[in-house]
Amino acid sequence: METKLKIAGMLTAASLLVPAFALAALPARLSGQGTASTTPVASFCTNLPQLTTQINNRLAQSTTNLQNLQQQIQTKVQERQTTRTQQLNQIRTTANQDRQAMYTQLMAKATTEEQKQAVNTFQNTIEAAVTTRQTAVDTARQAYWSALDSDLGTRQTAVATARQNFFSAIQTALTTASSQCAAGTAPATVRQTFQAALQAAKTQFATNRKAIDKIGPQVKAIVQTRNTAIKKAMTDFKSASEQARTELKAAFGK
Repeated sequence: METKLKIAGMLTAASLLVPAFALAALPARLSGQGTASTTPVASFCTNLPQLTTQINNRLAQSTTNLQNLQQQIQTKVQERQTTRTQQLNQIRTTANQDRQAMYTQLMAKATTEEQKQAVNTFQNTIEAAVTTRQTAVDTARQAYWSALDSDLGTRQTAVATARQNFFSAIQTALTTASSQCAAGTAPATVRQTFQAALQAAKTQFATNRKAIDKIGPQVKAIVQTRNTAIKKAMTDFKSASEQARTELKAAFGK
């Protein structure tokens, strides 16, 4: 039955929070230790077009990496949901067959009309309880998957926003550097301003990423909500089935 299908998280908090920022290391390569810092100061403006191309290529690759990772997460969630649903359906099919066999055996033991009626009543009670339990479990599971999908969507939107803000800051830094070079500003000054802008972008990006990673408690909360609802469904079913068995035994004089 459903108790055999406890999905204790589906994806752990860690797997859900796999850094979707494949570009997280990018700022470090662009400032302090990357091309920008190793470019000779005197030729910074001369090499700026090449630097711009390198940076844009890195940003494009990080975008591709991020999109691939997000797609992998979505695919994993969908596959897990499909697998769990198939497993649950199989368990229910087997349980249904077992119950029908039990009803048949009970009816074979009934020797009086009263006992036969008691078996019918028992069957109707159990089937109603099963339906109630399954509905509650299905509702809890669907709420879980919907909430998980919503949280993932929210996170991906936040990731995309942080990424776009980071990219925009870098592009602004490049545009500013190009304008300063064209205006005849000393290459050393342009380079210093450029590196400062990159560092500011990196710091803001790190702040945004840290805020997004707080989705973990949300995931734990929806898992707990689902588990609580399923546990209640099981408890209610157990109570109803035990009462039905007690009444059936009374009819058979046991």
